[in-house]
Amino acid sequence: MEHTAEALEKKEEKVGAAWDKAHPDAKSGKGPYAYLTSVVLRRRGAPVPQVLLLKFADGTSERVVWDNEQLWQRHTWSKPVKAVSAELDPDRVHYLDVNKLDDSRPLKADKSAARRWSVDLAAAFQYLLSLIAIV
Repeated sequence: MEHTAEALEKKEEKVGAAWDKAHPDAKSGKGPYAYLTSVVLRRRGAPVPQVLLLKFADGTSERVVWDNEQLWQRHTWSKPVKAVSAELDPDRVHYLDVNKLDDSRPLKADKSAARRWSVDLAAAFQYLLSLIAIV
């Protein structure tokens, strides 16, 4: 028997509602189905040992050591809670990184760095315009 997407969504909502009713004090990020979290690590330089810190919605975290010479590696977790963020080198041991901003990925995007750069660029542009207006 083949199920349509609508039928599967209705079944998922029904199971989710039953789970919420049975677990009224469950934390956000938990549910009736296990979350499959997959993290792909890619190396673009020298093979130095790295640590991956994965944080979950219930406050738990897992550390994985990447100490081989492979160019990429995939790690997968199946847990009842979803992952919130993944961070490479959380202890800031290796400073010879070209870009430290690409060492972490949160579930919800943090746009504070982009806002900061935009404000700095706007300030520089306004300063340039004020110099032109003075001359």
